[in-house]
Amino acid sequence: MNAAKNEYIVHLGLGSNIEPARHMPLAMAALRERLDVRCVSGVWQFPAVGSEGPDFLNAALTVATNLPAGALAAQVLHPLEAELGRQRTADKFAPRSMDIDILVYGHQVLDSEIWTRAHLAIPLAECAPELVEPRSGLTLRQIAIQLGREVKPKRAAI
Repeated sequence: MNAAKNEYIVHLGLGSNIEPARHMPLAMAALRERLDVRCVSGVWQFPAVGSEGPDFLNAALTVATNLPAGALAAQVLHPLEAELGRQRTADKFAPRSMDIDILVYGHQVLDSEIWTRAHLAIPLAECAPELVEPRSGLTLRQIAIQLGREVKPKRAAI
């Protein structure tokens, strides 16, 4: 956090497996209009996790904001997901047009799966390669390389 501006650096994870080639660019453009975007990763294709659904396209963005995490989600991220056709269901693995999650807020990791899930680690490592996993001391870049060897993701051409 920058105390003078109350500005937080936030890392977001984006994912889509319903018309992802259409929804991913729309989400990125909308986030650029609404937030101070500092980094945009490449877009990667991964198999769906937890379901037999279609593959996901995943990316990460780093933004600067003065909004608290809850307000960022409620005022910016969830409304954008809804604009892009997201319908929330009880099945957290259901296909979706857009999913935007806060992965890291300031210095606080909000989604510990960034250390174990390739679809989160690989895109995020492009924007936050030096983020350190506290137990192992490995950087996110190192973890992403290891996970990439197991999953062998493809870069999406969008």
